Amino acid sequence: MTRRRIGEIMVDEGFITDDQLENALGQQKKGVERLGETAVRLGFLDRLQRDEIVKIQMEEMAG
Repeated sequence: MTRRRIGEIMVDEGFITDDQLENALGQQKKGVERLGETAVRLGFLDRLQRDEIVKIQMEEMAG
């Protein structure tokens, strides 16, 4: 199984929409923030949601 990227998890798990992801990715490329921080700054996620997404990613990486 391939590892899902953080943005895929955000959309797949229903935290943000595809359009919001594209917006966040565009904004992220302009700076040095991680995608989760960009999504929080833009108001697409709160910090608790971001932490949950990171937890999901870490669990998937652990197998």
